[in-house]
Amino acid sequence: MRRTVARIGVVAALALSVGVVTAQTPPARADEPAAGLVSATRANDDEMNYAINLALGVSAEDFQRALALVPSVKGAALASYPQIGTFFAQSATPSFAPDMAAALKDAGIPIHSIGPTRTQGVLYYERVTLPTGEDTPAGDNAAADNAAAPGGLAFAGDEAATEAQAGAEERIFNWGAETMHAREAGAVSVERAPVTVAVVDSGVEDTHPDLEGRVDTQRSVKCSVNGVATQDFYGWRDEFYHGTHVAGIIAANHNDIGIDGIAPQATIVAIQATNDNRLIYPEYVTCAFMWAADHGVDIVNNSYSMDPWVYWSPTDPEQAAGLEAATRSIHYAQGRGMAVIAAAGNEGVNIDNPTIDNGSPTDAATPTKGRAVEGGIRVPSMIDGVAQVSALAQAYNVAPGLSLARADFSNYGTTIDFAAPGDQIYSTAPLLFYLSGYAVADGTSMATPHVSGVAALIKSVHPEYTGAQVIDLMKKQAARNYGELNAPWDGKEYRGSGFLDALDAVLKDQPRPVIGQIEYSRDGTAWAPLDGQELSGSVSVRATVSGPMTSARVLVGGGEVAAATGAGELTGNVVTLRADGVDVSALSGEQVVRVEASGRNPDPRADDDAASSAAFTVTSGGEDTHEAVAGQWISDSLGWWWRNADGTYPASTSMRIGGELYRFDARGYMVTGWVSEGGRWYYHGVSGAQASGWLSVGGTWYYLDPDSGAMASGWVNLEGTWYYLDASGAMRTGWLRDGSVWYYLRASGAMATGWVLDGGSWYYVDASGAMVTGARVIDGVSYVFDPSGRML
Repeated sequence: MRRTVARIGVVAALALSVGVVTAQTPPARADEPAAGLVSATRANDDEMNYAINLALGVSAEDFQRALALVPSVKGAALASYPQIGTFFAQSATPSFAPDMAAALKDAGIPIHSIGPTRTQGVLYYERVTLPTGEDTPAGDNAAADNAAAPGGLAFAGDEAATEAQAGAEERIFNWGAETMHAREAGAVSVERAPVTVAVVDSGVEDTHPDLEGRVDTQRSVKCSVNGVATQDFYGWRDEFYHGTHVAGIIAANHNDIGIDGIAPQATIVAIQATNDNRLIYPEYVTCAFMWAADHGVDIVNNSYSMDPWVYWSPTDPEQAAGLEAATRSIHYAQGRGMAVIAAAGNEGVNIDNPTIDNGSPTDAATPTKGRAVEGGIRVPSMIDGVAQVSALAQAYNVAPGLSLARADFSNYGTTIDFAAPGDQIYSTAPLLFYLSGYAVADGTSMATPHVSGVAALIKSVHPEYTGAQVIDLMKKQAARNYGELNAPWDGKEYRGSGFLDALDAVLKDQPRPVIGQIEYSRDGTAWAPLDGQELSGSVSVRATVSGPMTSARVLVGGGEVAAATGAGELTGNVVTLRADGVDVSALSGEQVVRVEASGRNPDPRADDDAASSAAFTVTSGGEDTHEAVAGQWISDSLGWWWRNADGTYPASTSMRIGGELYRFDARGYMVTGWVSEGGRWYYHGVSGAQASGWLSVGGTWYYLDPDSGAMASGWVNLEGTWYYLDASGAMRTGWLRDGSVWYYLRASGAMATGWVLDGGSWYYVDASGAMVTGARVIDGVSYVFDPSGRML
């Protein structure tokens, strides 16, 4: 399908941040200052928001006492977070910070830092009612409207949006999801736990068709007014494009319209955190992470950099408080098990060793040039434990096919964690502003949600993982694909751990069943490890399988002797496989007992299955021959069942008795007829013994695996002859179309090759069995066959 889309240039998609450079990661927060870091008295009396960070470990009582002191120094308390010892306040009093510090000192309450969250007064709609005094009339000294402040996206440049070519096919723009195999990953039917991804951004348009059902409207929130969480109906919806674009990359439905998200089953929680100037201040960030931490979020996507400082100094009293508040909230969220993913930035600079910043403060009319930033911290990407993402572009004339390299706008350095598609990314956009509902954008903002989507997939497969474990596994998987990324020709390292593939997330490193020690017994009472033993006669064999097992079986000498099914639960799922009366005397020499357990992922490419083997040697036995657990067949009005010597009986399992394999239902009665177990079909005759090989039931032929007894389907090669069994297992005869190829199966079921006479017409099928059409030379003679294969 085709759509007319809007093209958003690199300038307009700069990760919801200004030019940012990151350094080698310093400590996540400053060491606790002895007397606290307190900002100086301000030069004006604009309403200003402040972060107040009490010393870590203050009591709940002291926290409430601290809040109660705010009005006494002509301030109004805003959002408060006793969990992390931080709250925010607003005041028009220039000396609020030192006055608050003095009040807390007098109250005996230690602090870490107090300081402003921005450099300009609050926006008009953020002003709150403040305590008044003779020196400070309420409302008379507020900044006019802050409309000229050029920070955030405005600082990065004016938006450059143009219509895409009318004939452009959207698959070209959706190259990121295609390269990461999002569609293929979505088709894997592995069991997935619910996962929630918070998009901290400009909001999300939940009514977009490609996001239908993906956004949790009950948990979405707005944090961009003084950092106070509000769930007003329209508050968290997107009035720009950025958040909706990000959300689509993460979780757009696989519905054959628009785009494919990386994790289409993920739930999005929209956290609107940008003000009218597209700025994201510390109180907004803190609100976002505290909300996410307390509302069941698993992954937090951060396609922005916290304003107004490109690098926040942990030792500058004017910056330390905002940095500390945001850092505490991020660590709180990480402590609650969240994986935090963040954009590296779009200035095309080395983030390992920054020294100078020319872009801060982002909320001032004119940023300061040449600001020294050694030891500064970009938030959130440089906070400890946050995964930092660089952007990839499609490189041409480098290698045959699709080639991946750093997008020239992307920041780089050895502190990058992952590289993901971020150039010309096609995704969802609010219909109110983009009539097609889609736009193309560039930036590490677009790369980051590709990584967040993979994080969501991994969390869905490994719901027991913490955020740190999710990131660690992503690094392991990305490393496998490191070779997919072009080495930097200019020495600008950007690759991090490597390249993530969504298909790996649902096929590789899967939860596996755990197989215990394989044991044997001669009398059904005393058990010993089987590996390395010499056995003869009849014995009992057992093994315990735990963890996410859906089916398991025991094979002795290649033949199945016991099987069971499980619920596939990650915990509390334990099954003991036991086979009594296993006659090893029918075997000879070195033999193996093998236990196989299938995990939760039915895809044959998945690595979630487990196996364990124990070797033994068959001996002649002599006087050492013993019968395994004795037992006998019992018949009652309901059927046949097997009673062990100790009075127990097998149920919901299979057992080899007298060399034949029998299955027993949940009540312990012998099963006859077709049985489905572990996704495979088996057949037991009227005697109860499991059948194998060719089997005729009701006039239809089936083929059962000689070793396992499992019914075959599809193509089967037996002694050099091909047969085809349909999905029901029935052997096919006559003409068969498989894909686009026709085959002919004789009355015996054998696939024909060479000449075939059918219905009075001659056909020719080649050595592969495929029917030929058109002109063909056979044995030196030219023949022509019509489109239906008939010889003319």
